[in-house]
Amino acid sequence: MPEDLKDAHIQDVADVLSGEYRHAELTEILRRFDAEHLRFDEDETVDDITHVSRYDRVSHWLRESNGTPTGRKLLTHLVENAQLRVDQREALEEALAGSRFVLSETDDGLELMLRISATAEKEVKDQRGYIEEHAPDAVLEKIEAAKDRLTNGDPDNALQEARRALEACTQGNYNEALDELYSEGLIEKWDGNGSRETRDWRMLYTPYGYCSTIGSHTSGNASDTTLLQAQTGVILAEEAIHYVLRIIEEAEEQGIQLDRWVV
Repeated sequence: MPEDLKDAHIQDVADVLSGEYRHAELTEILRRFDAEHLRFDEDETVDDITHVSRYDRVSHWLRESNGTPTGRKLLTHLVENAQLRVDQREALEEALAGSRFVLSETDDGLELMLRISATAEKEVKDQRGYIEEHAPDAVLEKIEAAKDRLTNGDPDNALQEARRALEACTQGNYNEALDELYSEGLIEKWDGNGSRETRDWRMLYTPYGYCSTIGSHTSGNASDTTLLQAQTGVILAEEAIHYVLRIIEEAEEQGIQLDRWVV
């Protein structure tokens, strides 16, 4: 099973959720999910561990069951049955930023969802492996910086780092670099009658335009960037980088010399 939450996620999630449950409720949750093995000491009785803080108990559960079906069931139950205030919901959303989980608000309250399916996760893993193998170090550094910003609840700068990751793929101007791929016949830019930009060029430019118009580097009058916007922008930027790297590989196989890309 993949690791669902990093240590920073676990700490922040436990901080938000632990205050919403009494010790007796936490004990009952363990029983309900047949997860009493997650107690601090299996030899202790339930009553003996009530002196342990609720934060420590929730944090311990998530840490010990991380990446397993039990861990996901516990986390889902804790989230969906907590009566969180608006500020607590925002704090929980920030705590989960950069993880595989997203919050969805329904008529019945909050719902915890996996961002991607197991099949999609494998595809993402393969894709990231390809990026790590073929992308320049500067690009990898910016991608990791963007993800770190997400994990730390800094959506504005996450988008800025994602934009920089795209720029680090090129020798200077991202638009001109895309134009070079088009001029070499590696991507399509126009539809049948040439009346509007579509297809590959527009698809590859969209993440750059999005990350360039939202975030800390934009106008001071712009509204605050949300975590959802930042998460989407970072994902789209990484997808574009993967696509470009594949196209560059095709160019090399065809003996095409590209001047505007760092390879």
